[in-house]
Amino acid sequence: MPAVTRNIIVMRKLQGKSNIEIDEQTGISAKATEKKLNRTLKTIERNMEDYF
Repeated sequence: MPAVTRNIIVMRKLQGKSNIEIDEQTGISAKATEKKLNRTLKTIERNMEDYF
């Protein structure tokens, strides 16, 4: 997973930051943050299906 994507997940899911706060820290727009987060979470869910 790319470092930027990993940082977005950590900030959103573990630190509870909003997309706007993530935008301010990373320079990625709030909409792009939302898209990256959704795509990555879907990928993680698909990968986990193999184990459950």
